[in-house]
Amino acid sequence: MKVRILGLFVCICVALQFCPPAAAQGGGPGQKLAEESLTLFQQGKYEQSIKVAQQGLELSEGKLGPQHPAVGAFLNRMAEGYRMQARFALAEPLFARSLAIREKALGPNHLLVSQSLTNIGMMRIAQGRHEEAEAVLKRGLAIREREAGAEAPAVALSLSALARVAALDGRGAAAEAMLKRAVAIEEKANGPMHPELARVLANLGALYLQERSFAEAEAAYKRSIEIGDKAAGGKHPLMAEPLTGLAEVYREQGRLDEALALYKRATALVDDSLDRGHPRMAASLAGAASVYALQADFDGAEALYREALRVREAALGPEHPETARTLELLAAVLIRMNQPAEAAKLTARAEQINALRR
Repeated sequence: MKVRILGLFVCICVALQFCPPAAAQGGGPGQKLAEESLTLFQQGKYEQSIKVAQQGLELSEGKLGPQHPAVGAFLNRMAEGYRMQARFALAEPLFARSLAIREKALGPNHLLVSQSLTNIGMMRIAQGRHEEAEAVLKRGLAIREREAGAEAPAVALSLSALARVAALDGRGAAAEAMLKRAVAIEEKANGPMHPELARVLANLGALYLQERSFAEAEAAYKRSIEIGDKAAGGKHPLMAEPLTGLAEVYREQGRLDEALALYKRATALVDDSLDRGHPRMAASLAGAASVYALQADFDGAEALYREALRVREAALGPEHPETARTLELLAAVLIRMNQPAEAAKLTARAEQINALRR
């Protein structure tokens, strides 16, 4: 039986996935705002990045017109900020408008079009809409391979995202091949300690965890954490992903104290840099709850599963697969607490959600 991954897949590029409008257009009225927004995004300060990008958007629309590529870049930056906060309803129209501007102004095969397609694809993964994700990600990859070359770092990002779709759909061998190619591209282009390599390694660790290859998963996660600790002092919110993944490895191996310590570190990291309503918070909360359940601390497990359920319902929606999985886990705890009536209701609701995806 494959391990269920409780965390959200996140695959982003902070430098290559955003070309500031000033840089793209040889200077412009929003140059400083573009640079500031990018820096804030790289630091994981998504709300501040959005606010600065909004200022740049308004300035660029006024000075350059609503269909200028610089406007598309600021829209993309705002949408990415919302995506990282799992505020998909806000991200969706901004991504759509940015893509339309870029296709019209730059042509359908421009690298910035591939950026928009890749970002939309990653949002679709987080929403559980895998077929749509794969379609736009494949189009983005084709553009990048043709326009930037098969060994460009941007290609690695597309491969990593596509690998996650393949893994979620049970195509483990294909996913591993794409991720290994992505690792090789990143190492050759940026060296062995680049932050983007850390993200690819975290995705590789998630695949190995899903396949129950625990030694390989542990090695990939540890290397990802090592790079993240060096690059951002272990403080970037994206560090929660490999921390939670490594915790799941330890939990599956029965190393419960080590697992719980990592879940708590991930929870504190998200709490400090994002908020308790972010899906990454739900992943670490649910992970800690699973450890408490294994330790027969059912009161502690119930409290954390309920909080994780609240977060996932609000951030991902009441019919998301992660919501269904949390309902199942909470129901299992309630059975152990001799609350079969509520457990049955939760199980029935989870079954309804899962039936929608068959």
